[in-house]
Parts: sequence; C-alpha cells; structure tokens
Amino acid sequence: MQAIILAGGFGTRLPLDGGMPKPMAPVAGRPFLHWLLDFLLSQGVTEAVLCLHHRHEIIREYFGETFDGMRLRYYIEEQARGTGGAIAAALAQLAPREPVLALNGDSLVQLDYRAMLAAHARAGRRITMAAHRVEDCGRASKLTVHNGEVLRFELLGGAGGGIISAGFYVLSPDVFDGFTLPDVFSFERDFLSPHVPSLLPAAYEAVEYFIDIGTPEDYARAQTEVPQRMSAPYLVREGLLNP
Repeated sequence: MQAIILAGGFGTRLPLDGGMPKPMAPVAGRPFLHWLLDFLLSQGVTEAVLCLHHRHEIIREYFGETFDGMRLRYYIEEQARGTGGAIAAALAQLAPREPVLALNGDSLVQLDYRAMLAAHARAGRRITMAAHRVEDCGRASKLTVHNGEVLRFELLGGAGGGIISAGFYVLSPDVFDGFTLPDVFSFERDFLSPHVPSLLPAAYEAVEYFIDIGTPEDYARAQTEVPQRMSAPYLVREGLLNP
C-alpha cells in the first residue's frame, strides 16, 4: 500500500519555534507527523512519498529513508506547486499500478484503509473521498452526497452542520488523465471543485476520528486526543489495526 503525504505547510497560526514546518509541531512530546506515520503503519502502508516545501530539511533529517520498515521518499518543492501539483509529481515518482492514498500531513484521519480501498474498487471511480459529518462546516469543504456519490464540492462549507471532506483520498493511477492542468494547481479548488460533475467521486463515510491541527484550539486538543486514539487498546477496540 502506497501513500502520498502533503507536508509542506508553514503552521503560521501555531506557536512553533524557528519557523518549524506544521507537520513537525510537537504533540505530546513527538512530532505530529510521527503519530501520523505510526497510524499509516498500523494500516499496512509500506511506502510513502512526503511532499515537502517549507523547511523540508527538518523533516528529512528527522525521519530519514525509512520509518520502522516503511520506505520514505521525498518530493522537494523549491517553489510551491500547490496540492494538485505536488500530488501529480508524487504519482509520477511512484508510478503506481494500484490506487494510492493521498492525505494531509497536518491531519489525522482514522479509518480502515483496506476497507476504503475495497470500497474504491467496488465503486469503480477515479477518486474516493473520506466524508465526515460535523456540526460546523465553516472551516472545511462541504460535500453534497447522494447514494454514495459526491455530487457537489463547496470549498467553504459555511455555518451549520453537514458532510465535509476530511482531506483523505484514494486515487486511481489515471486520476488526472484527460485533464489539462497547469504545473501549479490546487487539488481541491482547481481540480475537484470544478470537475465533480464529471468525476462523480465515491464517498466513504466510515471515518472513525478526524482532527486537523491547523488552529491553536485544535492543536491544543490534539495534545490529549491524539495519544489516546493512537494507543493500542483504542486501535484494537475500533478495529483499526491492519498490519
């Protein structure tokens, strides 16, 4: 199982020293990215490409070429190419024959990866999106879902509850085939949002837990929640250990 991790964020809203990249923000004494890679391992991911930009050397020096047996590759953006450009470059580096996972390095989305991959295969779509029901869609992209299909993708969800994109995707290797895209583009704004009617991504709504450390409030919450939800008893109880 292969994964692409978007880990080039600045973390300007967080209390980080020395311009540390956001995925390296300390959570309970360990970088957030360390917790995230631990979860990828628990789900059977064997290889990951980390797409880096801001202070990329910090991440590469910390993790090296392997993480407890998981092979790590790096795509270094000297100039930011946007999330879409980074995913396209990482796909070219992996040259996958099977669907790959794409996720953000500043979010933890706990779900059964193999179950989501199986759902992707059944749906027969280029994209399957992790969809999460929340009470406030204000900070996230809101989805309109019907019969397991994403019919609409709104970049700003607005006030009120609904279903949001958790920023976690299964992508088929041909996801960008047939589309004319620039070298620099946003995966959500420039690709997903305008092309949802033709792509009709599948929605996977079995998210067990989701947190994004992008705000001081959620970062503070992560200090206790992430270690609790990464404990072995919790993962076993929720059926989230898939070595």
